[in-house]
This record gives sequence, structure tokens and C-alpha cells, in this order.
Amino acid sequence: MIRLFLLFLLFSCSDDIIQNNSRSTIQNLIVNLDRTSNEIYIQVETTLDLGTVDSVTVDLEYAGGIGIDYTNSFTLYDNGQNGDIIADNGIYTLIDSADNVDIPDEQSEIVYINFPSYFALNQTESGVIPFTVTIKGKKYLATVNIFVGNRSYAYAEYINIDNTSLEIQINKKDLYIDDANTEVCDRVANTYGDIFYPIAFDWPEASSTGLNNYFTYESGFSVASMSDCASTGTSIFKFILNDLDNGQSTADEKSIVMYGCGDGICESDYENNLSCSEDCSDE
Repeated sequence: MIRLFLLFLLFSCSDDIIQNNSRSTIQNLIVNLDRTSNEIYIQVETTLDLGTVDSVTVDLEYAGGIGIDYTNSFTLYDNGQNGDIIADNGIYTLIDSADNVDIPDEQSEIVYINFPSYFALNQTESGVIPFTVTIKGKKYLATVNIFVGNRSYAYAEYINIDNTSLEIQINKKDLYIDDANTEVCDRVANTYGDIFYPIAFDWPEASSTGLNNYFTYESGFSVASMSDCASTGTSIFKFILNDLDNGQSTADEKSIVMYGCGDGICESDYENNLSCSEDCSDE
């Protein structure tokens, strides 16, 4: 039974807020670009009274530094048309051509991964291994404007429109994993071959770092306790960023040693006879 790496989201960070005076009335800004279907999907939800809103627009401006000079304004609808599904529900939507958004001709790539090289498993409580992935994306300033009579409400945030997908794979060949065929906790080596296996998960929203096109994703892995027979040993994680605009990918690998007293394995770099005589009694 594989119990070690159950991915879950630690954070659900929104992008940096530039103007939040109308945050209570403007919610759930979504901007998705799909070059495969040549569509851009924009959605905004408002808490303003239905029937009072005259118009809703979203302005996009490239804010990633040098590369392109791009600004455009999109009108959203709450009429059951133009990509909107349900009329008059306070959710304004637009589906338009992706060609209406200029994208800089730069390769999206992984810049830095903050990932621990070792982790001590708790004897009785589950733990979390946090990590961050910083990528070079494509930074835009999205500004929502809602017009009501002679008043207007505005909200702006930096978003990443890079048409990429980020995936994680794991190599478990050097892990000692509980034998699911027995009732006792007996960790077995060489359960898996030298193969990277994909991990299914949903990424949180990226947070702008404030440096041109750099964005950071924050998440973590949940790990079982030693008493729950957590896997120990070394595993390798591969982080892959796929650029769907040009079909190119960049990848980086990080290894981590999982250790805990009571697995019968003395990790000499992290355990000794004093800290874990049970595993390191021969030292």
C-alpha cells in the first residue's frame, strides 16, 4: 500500500492585488487562454444588485517588462450569450478569440524550486512537506471595471497568461514501502522500478513575485506518521512545465530523504545511536 505522497493544496493564493477598493463587489476573476481551441475565457462575478449594472469590462495589459506593447479591453455579458450560460445571475462572461491577446515570444520555464532535501517523519502525527515552484510566465495586469449609472467599481490584479501546464512525477525505486499483503508494518525495498510515475493534482493560483514575468506556486505533500507505517528512504520528484504555445517543456528534479526512528534503517546523515538507537545500535 502506497501511503507516502498524497498531494494537497496548502495555499490558494490569489495574484497580487493592485486595487482592492471594490473587492467586496467584484469577485472570482478568471482569465483562461487556450490556443488549441483558439479561445480566451473571461469571467467576473459581482454582488451588485441585478439590473443596476450598465456594463462590465476587463482590460488586459502586458506587464512583463520588455517584449510586447499590448493593451485591450473586453466587454463581458450576463445575457446567456457570448459565452455566458445563465442570464441575469451576476456572473459576467465572455468567450472570444485567443488571437485577440498578444503573447510575447518567450519560453516559459521553471526558474527555481524550493524543496527540502530531507524530512523527519513524526512518530504519531502526519506531516507536510511544503515547497514552492517559481516559473517564468507571461504577466498581465487585469483590471475589472463595473459601471453603474454615474458610478464605477474597479479591481485589478496581476495574472499569468502563459498557456502552460505544470505536472509532477515521482520515482519511488529507493523507497521502503509497507507491504500491503501483510497486516504488520514491514517496509519493503525495491517495490518499484526506476520509473517516474505521474501524480494527479490541482494547482493553486500563481502569485506574482513582483519581478517581471516571475510567478510562484505554493503547495505541499502530506506524509503519514511512522506509527501509520509511512514510507521511508529516498524519492525523486520531477517538476515539468509544458509550454502549450510552442510544445516545449522544461523540467527539474529534486530528491528528498524521508526518515524516522523505527523503520530498521539508519540514515547515517540524519540519525545516530543517540537520536535513534533502535535503528543505529551498531554504530
